[in-house]
Amino acid sequence: NNNHNNNHNNATLVSTNNTENEEDHDEVFIQGDVLDLVRSDFPNHGTFDLLTAGFPCQPFSVRGEQKGLHDKNATKRQQPFRGQVYQEIIRVLRELQPPYLLLENVVGLVRMEGGWAAYRDDDGRPGYFYRAGNVMQQIVADLAACGYRVEWRVIHSHHFVPQYRDRVYIVGTRLDLNYPGMNWENVIPSERGPLPPLRHLLQTDYASCPNVAESTLLPSQWEKTQQTYKGHAMTEAQLRLDNYAPTVISNYRVPSSNTTKLVMEEFDGTPRRGEKGLLPRFLTPREIARIMGFPEDYDLSATGDKPRDIQLGHLYKCLGNAVVPPVIEAIARELLQLKPNDDGTA
Repeated sequence: NNNHNNNHNNATLVSTNNTENEEDHDEVFIQGDVLDLVRSDFPNHGTFDLLTAGFPCQPFSVRGEQKGLHDKNATKRQQPFRGQVYQEIIRVLRELQPPYLLLENVVGLVRMEGGWAAYRDDDGRPGYFYRAGNVMQQIVADLAACGYRVEWRVIHSHHFVPQYRDRVYIVGTRLDLNYPGMNWENVIPSERGPLPPLRHLLQTDYASCPNVAESTLLPSQWEKTQQTYKGHAMTEAQLRLDNYAPTVISNYRVPSSNTTKLVMEEFDGTPRRGEKGLLPRFLTPREIARIMGFPEDYDLSATGDKPRDIQLGHLYKCLGNAVVPPVIEAIARELLQLKPNDDGTA
């Protein structure tokens, strides 16, 4: 469908903007549909170390209908069904057998069909304990059947970035390598104190920044937002700047959504509540990128021939659908360290 194609093309543009200066760009950047990928499309004809992937979260998310593996909302080709797209990862693993794999999805995947989460504080380390339901167990079993030792863990991103975002991460190592299991305790930073709150991530040049100006609500949008919150928008739609950010989602830039939270005060305390012409605003793409943990030099320029508002909408979708880079870096570092040294030590 057209929406799928537009999102795909925009994601490609953002990726291209941030890889075009890399060496051997044509070899490391694959543009296309996962349904079309064959061995020759991959680097070194399919010889690589780590397969990272995500598969559609909508079938498992609490924000959706949670139809799981039976979700029949089809992809643009009508097959496979959205709940079965992970089978394309299975296909790649069976054919190419990379040493490592790293996947990410929403926590709803763990809880579906009998899974649960319980808060515990019985070992001096308070936190949630998760038990996988039937859907998660099926996916893990399918990955393991490809010849991998498979583990998973729910990790909360607020250990790395000032955002409340929990996701399940699935890792695997090929069985014939006989690597030890993951030490997940090494993934979470142990020495880091509280991160700076959201206020410190806002753009300080708000009075002159074009991105801030185009993120400001129109009067009609602000009126619609107040209707959505039934007159309580001043409190319920407000971002709490002295706390961490709520989970960034792909449809963030939708003023009529009751999940969209707005900047109603700038970093220096200047109010944006309609007084003196300063209406509330969305977070800018750069602020979203900071919340997600992208580096400051990450290119967020929206390109293409679409109107600016459409370009921005797609850019927000890309950021909301992204993984948190510092989390992936920490997991990948620990995963790659499982390979023994030449003397056999880990």
